[in-house]
Amino acid sequence: MKICFFGLGSIGSRHLRNLRHIEKLDNYNFEIHAFRSSRKKLSSEVAKLIDKEIYKENELEFYDIIFVTNPTYKHFETIKKNISRTKHMFIEKPIF
Repeated sequence: MKICFFGLGSIGSRHLRNLRHIEKLDNYNFEIHAFRSSRKKLSSEVAKLIDKEIYKENELEFYDIIFVTNPTYKHFETIKKNISRTKHMFIEKPIF
């Protein structure tokens, strides 16, 4: 299953850790990407949980799930730009 995160602050990181935990428990195979708007270094704990960091929109692929966990004011734009790149979206509340 291919998954992409938009936003890896405290909430996004928590969802990322939870996904990796579920992956081990239930023997899933996730490929997790992170779309980054900044080249700010991730914590080593979070960095080791990601398979690929993406900085350019044209490098995004089609994903089974997209996690929208960036700041609330970016949710709507992120959804509009990426709705065609996924089957499912997890949108952190509040949506807008």
